[in-house]
Amino acid sequence: MYTLNSMINKVLISLLLLHLSIFFTSHAQTNDWETEAVLSANKETYHVEVVPYADIASALKGDKAATPFIQSLNGNWKFNWVPKPSDAPSDFYKLDYDVSKWTDIKVPGNMELQGHGTPIFANIPHPFKPANPPLIPHDDNPVGSYRRTFTIPANWSGRKVFINFDGVESAYYLYINGLKVGYSENSYSPSEFDITKYLKAGENTIATQVYRYSDGSYLEDQDFWRLSGIFRNVYLYSKSPLSISDYTVVTDLDAEYKNAVLKVAVDFRNTNLKDKSGYTTNIDLYDQGQKISGKAIQAQKFLNKGTDKISVELLVTAPHKWNSEDPYLYTLVISLNDAKGNTIEVLSTKVGFREIEWKSGVLTVNGVRTIIRGVNRHEHDAVTGRYVTREAMIADIKIMKQHNVNAV
Repeated sequence: MYTLNSMINKVLISLLLLHLSIFFTSHAQTNDWETEAVLSANKETYHVEVVPYADIASALKGDKAATPFIQSLNGNWKFNWVPKPSDAPSDFYKLDYDVSKWTDIKVPGNMELQGHGTPIFANIPHPFKPANPPLIPHDDNPVGSYRRTFTIPANWSGRKVFINFDGVESAYYLYINGLKVGYSENSYSPSEFDITKYLKAGENTIATQVYRYSDGSYLEDQDFWRLSGIFRNVYLYSKSPLSISDYTVVTDLDAEYKNAVLKVAVDFRNTNLKDKSGYTTNIDLYDQGQKISGKAIQAQKFLNKGTDKISVELLVTAPHKWNSEDPYLYTLVISLNDAKGNTIEVLSTKVGFREIEWKSGVLTVNGVRTIIRGVNRHEHDAVTGRYVTREAMIADIKIMKQHNVNAV
């Protein structure tokens, strides 16, 4: 005969087992886009922009679009939109899949502002329900499938080829020629993949499948318009088998803010298996008149396959200092040369000399007290959404400067 206590215990145990069953069932998912431990797959580590120029003259101009080692994939892509993941075409990336009846979509751009899905403005609430991190509702998570073709330039033969997405919201899978390359979250940071081994001669096919929401959406919850898709530039670029993979630049002014030490650390990647000796790396700092303000040459030997790193320090006498009213920038050129003096790779970046400090509770730039007159600016255009053109950015900057804004 059951006592009241034993019956209560049985009910409590049953409820506990039911709760645990629901918990483990809901957390037994395997989707990358709702698993906190999965942020990417096969993606390159983050680094500064390392798109090479053809020579020092073009590196000084700094026009990335003019280099022969870059190819834009902006433009019209074939596109398919569905309201939830289970409706998304599973074989869309296969070469024999027919996308001729798909619509066209502009890249970069947001799906919702091109007729696919609804733009949502929200502050604190998440744009989907229920909010149960890291899980995303499977009946309310639109998916956009993209496809297009491209051809690798002939002068890229024998070089490494990378693809760079400057911004995709919120998570996506990448396929090249019917093969899965990788996965990425982190909407507002570039994502890059080495696609060399996936390419073939002639026409190649690229396919991506973009999920509007992911576990990362819980972190991207802000007071702004919620949009999705490939909303920033997409491009290919090629590198020499021996190349510069990353670099760091630090400009330190002395205590009197007169002279400076320019510190440059350069990382290299060598995909050859042969010893590489007799190489040099040149570090040249050019002023706006293209006169050299600092120069260093570092001899190197690259051994086997792997990575190498060098660090160089240059004394720069009385550099023209940067401030918000006189934003003077130098051009730093890093060039890698072989034993015969042939240039293998040239990179460049803009460098400014400034020292920002707190002194007795006062913010100073190069020792001068500075008052912050700042604004909050979302990356948003009234027509194109999260895709903001260079012209629109410049127009915004001019308006801000006209109103004495010196920080964003």
